[in-house]
Parts: sequence; structure tokens; C-alpha cells
Amino acid sequence: MEGISYLTDDAGHKKAVVIDFTLLKDRDSLTEILEEIEDEIAVELRRGEPSFDWSEVKAGLMEKD
Repeated sequence: MEGISYLTDDAGHKKAVVIDFTLLKDRDSLTEILEEIEDEIAVELRRGEPSFDWSEVKAGLMEKD
């Protein structure tokens, strides 16, 4: 997203976010940027977790009814 830069360590891991506030025209823009950052954090926190095929999840939910 335009206006967002990440500072990384020597291994390339994201460590900090720099937001260019001069690009913000209204409050909605800031909200969008913060939501984008929040999404990236959620992805990083869940990296390595097991994933499941939708058909498996659906079948498991149907069994619980």
C-alpha cells in the first residue's frame, strides 16, 4: 500500500512500520492503513499453523449438528 514502509532486520524480518502521514487526506485513509497493518500482523502470527481443506472443515461442522 502506498505510504507504508517496513523496517527490517538483517534477516529480512519486518520489525517496524513507517507511515507517511503526508499522503493521508482523511481519517478513512488512516483507518485503511491501520487495517492493512493489522492484517499483516495476523498473517505473520498464524504463519506455520496447520491449514485445513474446506471440505474437511464443513464435514466437521456438519457432524456437530
